[in-house]
Amino acid sequence: MEQAAQDLGYRPNGFARGMNTGRSDTIGVIHEGIENPIFAVAMRGIIDAAAEQGVTVVMMNTGGTAASERKAIDILLSQHVDGLIICPANSFDVAHLHDLKSRGVPLVLWERRIPDLDVPVVEVDSRSAMNEFMDHALELGHRRIGFISTAPTGPKKYSPGMDVGPSLISDRLATLTARQQAAFGEDSSDVIRFATSGTPDEVARVTREIFETSAPPSLLLTSDNEIALIVVPELERMGLKIPADVCLATYDDVSWALLTTPKTTVIAQPTYEMAHAAAQMLLKLRAGEDVPTPVAPFPASIHWRGSVTRRASVDGSGAEPAAS
Repeated sequence: MEQAAQDLGYRPNGFARGMNTGRSDTIGVIHEGIENPIFAVAMRGIIDAAAEQGVTVVMMNTGGTAASERKAIDILLSQHVDGLIICPANSFDVAHLHDLKSRGVPLVLWERRIPDLDVPVVEVDSRSAMNEFMDHALELGHRRIGFISTAPTGPKKYSPGMDVGPSLISDRLATLTARQQAAFGEDSSDVIRFATSGTPDEVARVTREIFETSAPPSLLLTSDNEIALIVVPELERMGLKIPADVCLATYDDVSWALLTTPKTTVIAQPTYEMAHAAAQMLLKLRAGEDVPTPVAPFPASIHWRGSVTRRASVDGSGAEPAAS
């Protein structure tokens, strides 16, 4: 068991269930990608909220697979954590999450809903964010919009309305393609790709694949900052300049987005506030208090910068930058 825990990134710290309270005064956090800098912000929010009640946080990484998620749950429960915050690997293989609910384990989901699982879900309003994004993108003349995600259990290619696993990605893509259908009678689902392994090589490959089509997108949106960091140099290797040849936007408000030339447009969510709220909800459940569901989603904000400009006309004119 200890070796399995170490393989998943957990290091035993010797905590034990409190003899008087029946609690360990620890909560567990299970996430798919701790290397993402946004996760550090989320952990700060969780740790700060937990510390206010003298509770310790134990974190485990799954790499986005349900099998690793189940192992992480078993390890943390064996250490008698008082509850769990989980970013589910997918929406398909979820019997273990329903089992937690039926066993009365305090549970809060991070960013991703699970059908028919009535527990608090802390997430951003992805559909509203994408509608706002599309309002401005369409106004700027963008018709073909590509999208890259690394949903580990998703398909290689997307069909409108498809459940790709993570609910936030499904929400984004359903909104994107619906807006295109309403505006043009067609969508750009043929330039939506999933690098399911999540490796840099696969992200680079699907980037090339998108731009080797007969009708490449004028705007590319990546589902997180790590993908964008791979996409940008790959576009350079292909001889494509931002924003002259293709515009670029990404989810996650990271510091490097202000250091690029041009500065990168981002769709930002209040990560710290969401994480702090998730921990507070879990601590309420731990204390036997009710947390009303569904939880109202958090709003996102879009920072339009020079990486997204008006689509140039055939003669190359009209490429003024979007609002900063």
